[in-house]
Amino acid sequence: MPRVCRYLMKNGTMPGESPVHYIKLPSLQGKTFHAGINLPQERVGKRQGARIIYVKENTNLVKVIYVGGHKDKKYDDPFTQVSLIEGRYQTESYLLYTEGFEF
Repeated sequence: MPRVCRYLMKNGTMPGESPVHYIKLPSLQGKTFHAGINLPQERVGKRQGARIIYVKENTNLVKVIYVGGHKDKKYDDPFTQVSLIEGRYQTESYLLYTEGFEF
């Protein structure tokens, strides 16, 4: 996870990222993305590997809302996914990474 967050902070984007749709909160619209994570030690590619959902508040602040596997039902259903994202964001149940964070 630290390497993924360092990559995200350095480049500002993940390979294959796309926006999360159906979000109703204006504070999350246009800033919430999801992407696949390549885990070579697990011998699975991005399609079968882990997923990450994150909010890019600005160039120096990333809030990781969700990290999970491809078989997780929370990720597969878009409406469950959106309610999970909005709930975790509002209750501040996320991992916070800033540029000065030591890994």
